[in-house]
Amino acid sequence: MYSMLMNACSIALFGFSNGIKVSDMNWSHLMVLDACRYDIFRRVYREFFPDGKVLCVKSKTASTMEFVRGLLSLDEQKLKEIIYVSANPMVDLTLGEKRALFFKYVPTWRKAWNNHLNTVLPKSVYYDALKTFLHYPTKRMIIHFLQPHFPFVDNKYFYLNEICESIMSRAKKEAEKGSRQGILANLKVAAGIVKAALSKGYICAGIPQELCEFIRARPEEVRQAYTSNLRQVLFYVKKLAQILPGKIVVTADHGEAFGEKLSRILPIRVYGHPSRIRIDALTKVMYLEIDNRFKSLENAMQQALKEITKHNISKLKNKPMVVKSIN
Repeated sequence: MYSMLMNACSIALFGFSNGIKVSDMNWSHLMVLDACRYDIFRRVYREFFPDGKVLCVKSKTASTMEFVRGLLSLDEQKLKEIIYVSANPMVDLTLGEKRALFFKYVPTWRKAWNNHLNTVLPKSVYYDALKTFLHYPTKRMIIHFLQPHFPFVDNKYFYLNEICESIMSRAKKEAEKGSRQGILANLKVAAGIVKAALSKGYICAGIPQELCEFIRARPEEVRQAYTSNLRQVLFYVKKLAQILPGKIVVTADHGEAFGEKLSRILPIRVYGHPSRIRIDALTKVMYLEIDNRFKSLENAMQQALKEITKHNISKLKNKPMVVKSIN
């Protein structure tokens, strides 16, 4: 009932969605950047993919929940050929028991959560994806990074994390408990968004309220922190794309709003990524294709194994030695 009501409101505001689902397209490995704006991606991606050509596509989804629900509309036989590697606990909350529809679901966030930053670093997703590829080299993978989504991972912008309660941290706790938002919880969230829209003149969802206020006051600082997050994740996206074979596509589950207007009729500002708010800042996403179809599976596996071995040796070197006394 809640979904029907919200869908009806969305259709009234934006009409029927005419976007595409990148998940339906032909790819071997789909790398998903969380909350990635097309315009900022276009500005920096050539630093990592100088020969790449990015396209702008219109997505059907404006939030992670919508993106994941869209995946579930795929044919069950197709889902059984896909491994989903995810850094985002919201994916768990949305999937619930439907995780079993995939060939395998790998919740990277459960073992690689950074308690200092309240996020999962892209490096952890990179190594999890390589290990998964080595175990199941012929399967398709969706590799869902958490950046450029807040919190910000560069120490230079840590002060922004400190002023905000982490939405990701709350999502992690809910996912660990295995709880999912019911109708009452959803209505409470919706009521909070409406209340803020009426009292403050803007809509904020998907990022902390405090960050919305900071963006309104000092937008350029947040854009710089966001762009830094994007560069951090693209470093590992490039490394992964240099190893994995087949047709690789880099896209986003949705974009991010930095104060764009809701519509001409309702010029309310939008921040973050509220579900079903199909403004361009949220539904215009990148489609970057990397063609590794001529790369042999054997060569890719050798490279992956080499990277993981180096990583494991590095961890052993950095691990403090414990010397037990002999009585």
